[in-house]
Amino acid sequence: MKNKKLYISIVVSLLLTLVMVENPCHDGNNVIQAQIKTSKNQRKQQYQVKKIKIGQVYYFVHRYNDEKLYIKLLDQQRYSVIILNSNPSRSFKNGDFYKIDFYTGQYFIKNNDYILNSPTNDFSSVYFTNNKKLKRKQYSFISGPEYVKVDAMNMHLKKDKYVIGLSKIEIDPSYPLFKHNNTIQGFKDSIFPNNSDEFFQQFSYVPE
Repeated sequence: MKNKKLYISIVVSLLLTLVMVENPCHDGNNVIQAQIKTSKNQRKQQYQVKKIKIGQVYYFVHRYNDEKLYIKLLDQQRYSVIILNSNPSRSFKNGDFYKIDFYTGQYFIKNNDYILNSPTNDFSSVYFTNNKKLKRKQYSFISGPEYVKVDAMNMHLKKDKYVIGLSKIEIDPSYPLFKHNNTIQGFKDSIFPNNSDEFFQQFSYVPE
């Protein structure tokens, strides 16, 4: 009798094991999938710019190089731009200077499109010789402000969200816009400048 009960117990245990193997617990997978979905939604929300506001900094990442371009509407007519490379180590590795460009310009609104005009008389740059100086915001030399013919841009609605359009020679000239705080990316305690003087004030000169 005892042997029979033992035999039944073993069979039941084996059956339960088979059921668990064929139907594994998905709680862990569900949690991971939920986290991935949440992360995707957060990224999606990040660039759902449905309204352009004065004083808000926006940026986009160029798909054909490492450039990031930051835009801020200063008032009803003027805007400012910062252009920087998201991979400074590559510049230093190649023995080049790493530079950050800044300029201001005029814009106008047409049918909810924000047309950022060119050229500018306020194009300025700061140059860094190594990563150590870059982190300390210590430039080696500057240029500007000067006259430069920059590319015109167009912030416009696409599927109820604002994107930015560039040169027509690109296959898909529109880029999603992301929001950014009022700082220069990568520089602690910086303030997004409104003109070249404020731009230069964010850094300090240290001779070689």
